[in-house]
Parts: sequence; C-alpha cells; structure tokens
Amino acid sequence: MEKFAQENSAPYSAEEISLKLHIPIAIIQTIINELLECQLISKINDEEQQESAYQPARDLRLLTDDIMIDTLKNNGESYTITLDNEAG
Repeated sequence: MEKFAQENSAPYSAEEISLKLHIPIAIIQTIINELLECQLISKINDEEQQESAYQPARDLRLLTDDIMIDTLKNNGESYTITLDNEAG
C-alpha cells in the first residue's frame, strides 16, 4: 500500500495494481477482498472508467507493519484482552 500512496496519485484499479506489481489479477482480487474486509483499503467507484479503484482506508503515517499484521490476523476486529487476577 505504501508504494502506491507515495506516488500521491489517484486510486488504482485491480488491473492497474496487477500490472504494476506483476501479480496475476486473480491473486490481486483475493488480496483486495481481504484488505477490504479488514478495512485497510477502501473501494472507490469511478463512473468515468466504470471500474472500481482502491486506496488506503487509513492514514499511512499511522499504519505500521505490526498494525497491518494484527488487523489481518483479527480480520479487521480490534481486541483488548485484560487479565483478571482475582480468580476465585
């Protein structure tokens, strides 16, 4: 995601991402669906091109690798686990 955001350009379609990264479109679609489900990217409907484009859904300055990994592991959900030391 960072690679695309650094270029400061318009959102990319799945086909553009596939061509730019040299990854088959079927794999890109799978990745896009996962990132959408985890709310790491957002979908933009471009009426001119009549295809969807995608952009980061969060501020990339605040999105660390650890946050991305945790978000993907938790399928977009945020969990806080607290331990209760009062067993009884």
